Amino acid sequence: MPEYIVWRDEFSVRFDEIDKQHWQIIGIINEMYQCVKGNGTEDKFVEALGDLKTYTETHFAYEEGIMRLAEFPAIEEHEKLHHAMAEKTAGLFKLKLGNKSQIKEKALDFLKEWWVGHIRAKDVEYIPFVEALSAKIKNGGG
Repeated sequence: MPEYIVWRDEFSVRFDEIDKQHWQIIGIINEMYQCVKGNGTEDKFVEALGDLKTYTETHFAYEEGIMRLAEFPAIEEHEKLHHAMAEKTAGLFKLKLGNKSQIKEKALDFLKEWWVGHIRAKDVEYIPFVEALSAKIKNGGG
Protein backbone atom coordinates (compact mmCIF):
# COMPACT_ATOMS: atom_id res chain seq x y z
CA MET A 1 0.00 0.00 0.00
CA PRO A 2 1.41 3.41 -0.91
CA GLU A 3 2.35 5.89 1.79
CA TYR A 4 -0.22 8.48 2.77
CA ILE A 5 2.38 11.25 2.83
CA VAL A 6 5.46 10.88 0.66
CA TRP A 7 8.53 12.82 1.79
CA ARG A 8 9.62 15.33 -0.83
CA ASP A 9 12.72 17.49 -1.06
CA GLU A 10 10.48 20.57 -0.85
CA PHE A 11 9.74 19.60 2.78
CA SER A 12 13.40 20.08 3.74
CA VAL A 13 14.25 23.03 5.96
CA ARG A 14 17.92 22.35 5.26
CA PHE A 15 18.66 21.53 8.89
CA ASP A 16 19.33 17.81 9.24
CA GLU A 17 17.92 17.20 12.72
CA ILE A 18 14.69 19.08 12.04
CA ASP A 19 14.30 17.28 8.69
CA LYS A 20 14.77 13.94 10.49
CA GLN A 21 12.11 14.91 13.01
CA HIS A 22 9.68 15.99 10.29
CA TRP A 23 10.35 12.69 8.47
CA GLN A 24 9.64 10.82 11.73
CA ILE A 25 6.33 12.67 12.22
CA ILE A 26 5.30 11.87 8.65
CA GLY A 27 6.23 8.25 9.31
CA ILE A 28 3.96 8.11 12.35
CA ILE A 29 1.07 9.59 10.37
CA ASN A 30 1.70 7.02 7.62
CA GLU A 31 1.61 4.28 10.26
CA MET A 32 -1.75 5.56 11.50
CA TYR A 33 -3.02 5.59 7.92
CA GLN A 34 -1.97 1.97 7.44
CA CYS A 35 -3.96 1.04 10.56
CA VAL A 36 -7.08 2.75 9.22
CA LYS A 37 -6.70 1.00 5.89
CA GLY A 38 -6.69 -2.42 7.56
CA ASN A 39 -2.99 -3.08 8.05
CA GLY A 40 -2.95 -2.57 11.80
CA THR A 41 -5.00 -3.01 14.91
CA GLU A 42 -6.98 -0.47 16.90
CA ASP A 43 -4.34 -0.71 19.62
CA LYS A 44 -1.61 0.03 17.09
CA PHE A 45 -3.51 3.11 15.87
CA VAL A 46 -3.93 4.43 19.43
CA GLU A 47 -0.26 3.72 20.16
CA ALA A 48 0.82 5.61 17.03
CA LEU A 49 -1.43 8.54 17.92
CA GLY A 50 0.15 8.62 21.38
CA ASP A 51 3.59 8.53 19.76
CA LEU A 52 2.56 11.43 17.53
CA LYS A 53 1.38 13.45 20.54
CA THR A 54 4.63 12.90 22.42
CA TYR A 55 6.89 13.37 19.41
CA THR A 56 5.07 16.53 18.34
CA GLU A 57 5.76 18.11 21.74
CA THR A 58 9.42 17.06 21.62
CA HIS A 59 9.83 18.30 18.06
CA PHE A 60 8.22 21.66 18.73
CA ALA A 61 10.46 22.25 21.76
CA TYR A 62 13.57 21.40 19.74
CA GLU A 63 12.55 23.47 16.72
CA GLU A 64 11.65 26.48 18.88
CA GLY A 65 15.04 26.22 20.61
CA ILE A 66 16.80 26.35 17.25
CA MET A 67 14.65 29.29 16.15
CA ARG A 68 15.58 31.17 19.34
CA LEU A 69 19.29 30.52 18.78
CA ALA A 70 18.89 31.66 15.18
CA GLU A 71 17.09 34.81 16.37
CA PHE A 72 14.09 34.13 14.13
CA PRO A 73 11.98 37.30 14.46
CA ALA A 74 8.57 35.61 14.02
CA ILE A 75 9.13 33.02 16.73
CA GLU A 76 6.19 34.11 18.89
CA GLU A 77 3.72 33.62 16.01
CA HIS A 78 5.33 30.29 15.17
CA GLU A 79 5.13 29.15 18.80
CA LYS A 80 1.40 29.99 18.86
CA LEU A 81 0.87 27.76 15.82
CA HIS A 82 2.83 24.98 17.52
CA HIS A 83 0.87 25.35 20.75
CA ALA A 84 -2.46 25.17 18.94
CA MET A 85 -1.37 22.07 17.01
CA ALA A 86 -0.04 20.36 20.13
CA GLU A 87 -3.42 20.95 21.80
CA LYS A 88 -5.29 19.56 18.79
CA THR A 89 -3.07 16.49 18.68
CA ALA A 90 -3.58 15.95 22.42
CA GLY A 91 -7.32 16.38 21.85
CA LEU A 92 -7.30 13.72 19.15
CA PHE A 93 -5.50 11.38 21.52
CA LYS A 94 -8.11 11.96 24.23
CA LEU A 95 -10.95 11.14 21.83
CA LYS A 96 -11.96 7.54 21.74
CA LEU A 97 -12.12 7.14 17.98
CA GLY A 98 -12.90 3.45 18.24
CA ASN A 99 -13.62 1.69 14.98
CA LYS A 100 -15.01 4.81 13.34
CA SER A 101 -12.74 4.80 10.31
CA GLN A 102 -14.50 7.83 8.80
CA ILE A 103 -13.57 9.94 11.82
CA LYS A 104 -10.02 8.58 11.76
CA GLU A 105 -9.72 9.42 8.06
CA LYS A 106 -10.85 13.00 8.76
CA ALA A 107 -8.29 13.20 11.57
CA LEU A 108 -5.61 11.91 9.21
CA ASP A 109 -6.64 14.41 6.53
CA PHE A 110 -6.30 17.18 9.10
CA LEU A 111 -2.88 15.95 10.25
CA LYS A 112 -1.61 15.64 6.70
CA GLU A 113 -2.91 19.05 5.68
CA TRP A 114 -1.54 20.74 8.78
CA TRP A 115 1.92 19.17 8.78
CA VAL A 116 2.59 19.44 5.04
CA GLY A 117 1.15 22.95 4.95
CA HIS A 118 3.05 24.05 8.06
CA ILE A 119 6.39 22.75 6.83
CA ARG A 120 5.95 24.21 3.34
CA ALA A 121 4.47 27.58 4.36
CA LYS A 122 5.73 28.37 7.87
CA ASP A 123 8.88 26.37 8.61
CA VAL A 124 10.51 27.59 5.40
CA GLU A 125 10.35 31.12 6.85
CA TYR A 126 13.09 30.35 9.36
CA ILE A 127 15.47 28.68 6.87
CA PRO A 128 17.63 31.79 6.21
CA PHE A 129 18.02 32.41 9.96
CA VAL A 130 18.94 28.80 10.72
CA GLU A 131 21.37 28.72 7.79
CA ALA A 132 23.02 31.91 9.10
CA LEU A 133 23.30 30.31 12.54
CA SER A 134 24.83 27.16 11.03
CA ALA A 135 27.35 29.22 9.06
CA LYS A 136 28.24 31.22 12.17
CA ILE A 137 28.84 28.02 14.15
CA LYS A 138 30.92 26.48 11.34
CA ASN A 139 33.06 29.62 11.19
CA GLY A 140 33.72 29.47 14.93
CA GLY A 141 31.53 32.40 15.84
CA GLY A 142 28.81 30.48 17.66
